[in-house]
Amino acid sequence: MSLPIILIAALLASIPTTDGKITTVAELTKAAYAGVRHPQPFDIRATALTRADNGMNAFIVKDASGAITIRIREPRLNQDINPGDMLHIKGLAEFEFNDFVSPFAESIVVLQHGKRPEPLDATATEILSGRHTDELVRIVGTVVDGFQDEVDPRFVFLTLSCGHEVLTVASERLKPEVADKLVNATVACVGTVSHYRDIGPRRRLGFEVHVSDKNDIPVLRAPPADPFEVPELKGLIHDITHPGANGLRRRRICGRVIAVISRSTLLLQTEDDFSTVVLAGDEPPACGETVEAVGLPETDFYHLNLSRAIWRKAKPLALPELQPKTRTAAQLLTDDQGRRKFDIRSHGHIVRIVGTVRDLPAPANGNGIFNILSDGFLIPVNASAALDALEGLGVGAEIEVTGVCFMVTENWRPQAPFPHIREMEIVLRTASDIRVLRSAPWWTPGRLLVVIGLLFAATLGLFFRNRLQKRIARLKMADRTRLAAELHDSLAQNLTGVSLQIDTAVRVSESDPAAMQAHLDT
Repeated sequence: MSLPIILIAALLASIPTTDGKITTVAELTKAAYAGVRHPQPFDIRATALTRADNGMNAFIVKDASGAITIRIREPRLNQDINPGDMLHIKGLAEFEFNDFVSPFAESIVVLQHGKRPEPLDATATEILSGRHTDELVRIVGTVVDGFQDEVDPRFVFLTLSCGHEVLTVASERLKPEVADKLVNATVACVGTVSHYRDIGPRRRLGFEVHVSDKNDIPVLRAPPADPFEVPELKGLIHDITHPGANGLRRRRICGRVIAVISRSTLLLQTEDDFSTVVLAGDEPPACGETVEAVGLPETDFYHLNLSRAIWRKAKPLALPELQPKTRTAAQLLTDDQGRRKFDIRSHGHIVRIVGTVRDLPAPANGNGIFNILSDGFLIPVNASAALDALEGLGVGAEIEVTGVCFMVTENWRPQAPFPHIREMEIVLRTASDIRVLRSAPWWTPGRLLVVIGLLFAATLGLFFRNRLQKRIARLKMADRTRLAAELHDSLAQNLTGVSLQIDTAVRVSESDPAAMQAHLDT
């Protein structure tokens, strides 16, 4: 920053005000961290350190008292702001989230254009301590990783190894393919130090450097032409968990793929150990291939592993063939007193175990993981690399599984005394790793429910059929009774009429034979 601009900013910042507004960056910073719930007006004059059109609707300014990030709600305000410009900014410091107050600009006036300020040469230790918050800095380090944010694809991140420290660099101007080519290069990043919570949608603790121009990452030493020209992984077991080992760079390992855990995770057999390799995005090699992998070293305290790795085929190694060993679930998961205990010595070895299929993976999942019940323990079986092994397999079948024992273990982190083993899996290599000892019974739970449903429906049908038949019988009986009653009443009436006609004919038989004949004819 040029001396005249600094003097102008200091002079303007020293002008007293009588309306109670915040007039310096130091006062604004104090209000921001005080967590005041009610809005506070500010009216400051400061120099811009960054542009405002950086994808975050925010920019950093500095006066003689300090530096701070100013947020923008109105897109029209982020125009014509360049680093070095002297600005007159008015707005409100308002409560935003997590007891943090952010200053929001309501008006911005460019008072004077100036040259871009010179960055401060800083160390990773100084940046991570918060010493240069919102300052424009230059940091030198070796890129050990580069990737695009899967949550906010506007941002690309670089991981810098700076001596014994690791620093994160974020940029919305850098392309992912350029970041990949920077791995193992020594660079000098120029950017502003920001809180993690100020970059994109993530809410993290700590500090990182935000680079707003792709030209602000000059390469001081180009990466090797062959990305596999890095030191070997072995030999780091005594250094990887050392407090000063945060800056460990990429390492190389060579081995045979003995298990494909998922599309991004492999288990390698090396000359003297087993290592888990998590790929950065490449398609995994086939089981049995010999590969060379380069990635970031990690450990689970039992083995050295790699993450964010790339791989290529390598010449076959003279490694001993692993022979299957018959094990029970109790031997793998308990000690001799029955207490829960993972047999870590079985990790990477081929084991054979017998159990009953308890469930099968849904076809839509595609992960191929199912469980068998053995010795009262549920054992996950990973068939992701051999999905054809599941054809014809049914729940309830007794099977013999031969596969690689894989302990799903956390990697070490400084906050924990040691990583924890989450579970154990048996990883299949081919379809022949499953042998059916007894087919699944026909009476599966699903089929039993179907039969019960059919029997219930049949019983319900018979019940309604009997009720219908009884109702029909009652209706028929009622009709017969009605007809019988009607016939009885009609016959009695007719007989009565005949009897009366006969009595009348008898009375007039002697006096009037013709009338008698008439009554008899009726």
